[in-house]
Amino acid sequence: MRKIAWFLVLLSFLPVISVAQEPPKAEIFAGYSRFLTPNGFFENKFSGTLTSIVDRANLNGWNASIVGNANRWLGVEGDFGGYYGRVTSQSTTFHFTGGGVTSSTTSDTAKVRFHSFLFGPRISYRMYKKDRSNEIVVLFAHALAGGIRETIVGAQIPPGSSETSFGMALGGGLDVKASRHVAIRVFQADYVRSRFGFRVENNLRLSFGAVFQFGGG
Repeated sequence: MRKIAWFLVLLSFLPVISVAQEPPKAEIFAGYSRFLTPNGFFENKFSGTLTSIVDRANLNGWNASIVGNANRWLGVEGDFGGYYGRVTSQSTTFHFTGGGVTSSTTSDTAKVRFHSFLFGPRISYRMYKKDRSNEIVVLFAHALAGGIRETIVGAQIPPGSSETSFGMALGGGLDVKASRHVAIRVFQADYVRSRFGFRVENNLRLSFGAVFQFGGG
C-alpha cells in the first residue's frame, strides 16, 4: 500500500513537471548582495608587519550573473560580485634587536573591498502551470570556482595592499516568475570559500534581485 501511495503522489505532480515548453536560452540576474566574513578574514605580512582584521565584517554590495541554458536542467553560469564596508584592522610590527624580538601593535579603521569572478555549472528544477502555458518557479543549485580579489585601505596598511586568491561558491536559490521575461530572485544563499594570507575563510553570501530571461518557448 505504501508503494501505491507514493506512486499516486508522483502522478499528482506530473501535470506540473511534464511540459514541452522550452526554457530561456539565457538568464541575466542583477541585485543586492550581503557578504558575511569570519573574524580575522585577512592576515598577511608587509615588510615585517602582520596585518589582520579583528572583527567580523558584514559587507554590502551587488551580485550579477549570466546563465546560458543547454536544456531544461543544465546551464553554464558566470557570476560576478562587489562587496564593500569598514572593518577594524590590527597591525603588529616586529622589531629585531640584539636582545631578541619585540613587537608593537596599533589598531585602525580600514575600508575593505571584495570583488569575485566565478564560473561553473548550474542545475535547475523548473515548475510550470498545470496547463503547461508558462514557467512559474525555478529552484537551482550551482558550483562555481574562480577568483576573489580583496583590497584593504587604512592608515596602518601599506598602499596597494591587494590580493587575489582562488575562490569557490556552493549554493542555490529560488526564482519566481513575475512576467513573461522577468522573474524575482526571492533568495540566493552561497557558501563562499577564500584564502588570504595564512588562513582559509568560510564566508556566507546572500543575494536578492531580478532575473531577465531571453529566448525559449
